[in-house]
Amino acid sequence: MIKAIVFDMDGVLIDSFTAWFNRFNNTLKHFGFKQIDLEEFKNHIWAINFAETANKYFPGMKIDKIRDYYFKTFEMFVKDIKKIPNVKKILERLNILQYFSVIIGGEMVKKGKPDPEILFVALNKLKMKPEEIFYVGDTIYDKQASEKAKIKFIGYKIDGDERVDDLGELINISKTF
Repeated sequence: MIKAIVFDMDGVLIDSFTAWFNRFNNTLKHFGFKQIDLEEFKNHIWAINFAETANKYFPGMKIDKIRDYYFKTFEMFVKDIKKIPNVKKILERLNILQYFSVIIGGEMVKKGKPDPEILFVALNKLKMKPEEIFYVGDTIYDKQASEKAKIKFIGYKIDGDERVDDLGELINISKTF
């Protein structure tokens, strides 16, 4: 029986692609590195753990110094974040809006997806087993992490154990578990 839904945030609950792209280029510029185009960001940066890409794009720099700048400049890019359609509607309709008591960020794990570490942290904090949750994600890395953790994967606009193209479809899927 499913007792919880675990959501990837970026790309599922919010659309922060533009914010991250602008923030990444701002950071490159700040440290004197060449800025990149949208395609390179999408194919080589987006949805990949920053620690894995920092050496390539910020050679010779300590990751902590880059992260410090990222945190200091966060507010500059909030305007670029958009809400995914139907997020509040689905959370209210399932009567789960008030149940978001566990929030886990990438900074809380050593390995980024596709490593399943973040899902294991979620399971631990929720005190649940893999078969008691499903994970909603939007990238191949989300899917791979879910598979490695043996958690049912609901793909948002990508194929998975189930696929949804609108979060409102989760209502029907949740009834099947």
